[in-house]
Amino acid sequence: MLISHTQRARAYIIHGAPIGTLVAGPDGDLDPGQTRFTRFGCPSYSAGESCILDEMILTDSMDDMLKWMEEVTLLGEDYKNPVFMTMDDDDDGVEDTRDEEQVE
Repeated sequence: MLISHTQRARAYIIHGAPIGTLVAGPDGDLDPGQTRFTRFGCPSYSAGESCILDEMILTDSMDDMLKWMEEVTLLGEDYKNPVFMTMDDDDDGVEDTRDEEQVE
């Protein structure tokens, strides 16, 4: 079974939110104030408030990354990214970030 990167991957980016906070879905920005590119095709998480250089992302968010990697390892083939439902302050609707396969 082929599982897409949108279901089993994550990215960490520089963002002012606490480490591990979801800041963008697979299709990009959840935060309208975000000025960096966030459309990686997978969920993007904050590397933490103290992370100010791209070169520091790995070291600053290492504990959160390792915790996630452990979860993926323990669940093996059964692991898929959680389903994210987001609300925009300017929108009364809900953006559904689930893949078509997850909706069925």
